Amino acid sequence: MSAARIRVRSADWFAGPWQLYEAPGSSAPRVLLESARSGVPAGRYSILAEDPFLIFRYKDGLASLSGPRIGSRTLRTDDPLALLQRLLHTYRLEIPADLPPFASGAIGYFSYEFKDCLLPRSESRLRAQSE
Repeated sequence: MSAARIRVRSADWFAGPWQLYEAPGSSAPRVLLESARSGVPAGRYSILAEDPFLIFRYKDGLASLSGPRIGSRTLRTDDPLALLQRLLHTYRLEIPADLPPFASGAIGYFSYEFKDCLLPRSESRLRAQSE
């Protein structure tokens, strides 16, 4: 069962998407995505995502999942990308054709330290020279 939902609102009445992004009244995490388009102050689409239903964090072999519908869980894993892929599959949504591109999806970032999960942990020449 999917815990995600899509809400779409057209907002032609404001001067720009930053007004909504910076609006007071919510302390929930939020992100603003804008499509690129040259010659205009804003992109063709502005997508404001707020109040995520799931937050995924990984450090030192432990993945923590938290959200208002699932509470908090900690899982041990050596493959955080496989776990993240399973989560994305679990919460997959069918997107109606009349919605703009990227009307739903995972938004996030990987820290610089996450490179250690992606690259082999072999000694490099630079690391060996610096010691």
